[in-house]
Amino acid sequence: MKNEYKVIGDIVKIVVPCPTIDQDLICRVSLSKLPKLLAVPILWKAYKGKGGLIYVTGRLLGEYKGKTLIMHRFLTDAPTGMKVDHDNHNTLDNTDDNLKVVTNAQNSRNRQKPNSSGYMNVTKTRYNTWEVKVMGIKGKHRACFKELIDAVMDASTYRKICDGIVNPPRTSIKDETRS
Repeated sequence: MKNEYKVIGDIVKIVVPCPTIDQDLICRVSLSKLPKLLAVPILWKAYKGKGGLIYVTGRLLGEYKGKTLIMHRFLTDAPTGMKVDHDNHNTLDNTDDNLKVVTNAQNSRNRQKPNSSGYMNVTKTRYNTWEVKVMGIKGKHRACFKELIDAVMDASTYRKICDGIVNPPRTSIKDETRS
């Protein structure tokens, strides 16, 4: 690694130039990852990516010249097809506690987007009802509710089902009313 850095406790603060905003930024990394970073001939830089988020990337030097690495993917050894989620939404915080390798569906559930309800995955419709939209393992879960609290509870439960925290219900309401 060609960047300047400073070790503070179990955190490494790395100075990364950001040409798109013409200033240096500080990237945080866990101390346990410092040997991995030092072993690679690279100058890390920060760039604005999609949606205005800033990511730390670098072009390899020496025998691997020309290959570009994204720091959070490099540190987690994320396989192709998987995403790396920044749990606290700070893309310059590449510490072990903040990074997790997830599926695209899991990553999209952790996005921060302002909406009409103030709750994740719940929006108000033009018919004055509350709509739940959650990307799940088998596609998108959608439901409408008259009451906001019911929509919030449904969204929360479905997110937990998708993350494997709770099991899905064995019967649906439709099944119970038929008997």
